[in-house]
Amino acid sequence: MTWIAGPGEEGKVREILVRVAAETRREPGYIRYAVHQAKSEPARFVLYHVYRDSNVLRAHSESDHFKRDVVGEAVAAAGSRERIEVNVIGGKA
Repeated sequence: MTWIAGPGEEGKVREILVRVAAETRREPGYIRYAVHQAKSEPARFVLYHVYRDSNVLRAHSESDHFKRDVVGEAVAAAGSRERIEVNVIGGKA
């Protein structure tokens, strides 16, 4: 998933995404959740998250912290975001 923070919102988006990552790591079925910030474009954030299965991802999307932090705060601070689901075809998730 890629997030682009709105003008002047980089710090807020960063804070929220780091908080969401920490809370997500406590969820059952989470495998990996990493938040990256582009060096050359500080408004761009790339999230890499892996869940055991689609049910775990759905539970994450319905969690209280997701609704509060992502839906309630981060979406408003983001200029844009793009989510894609991928399959691992080589290497290890």
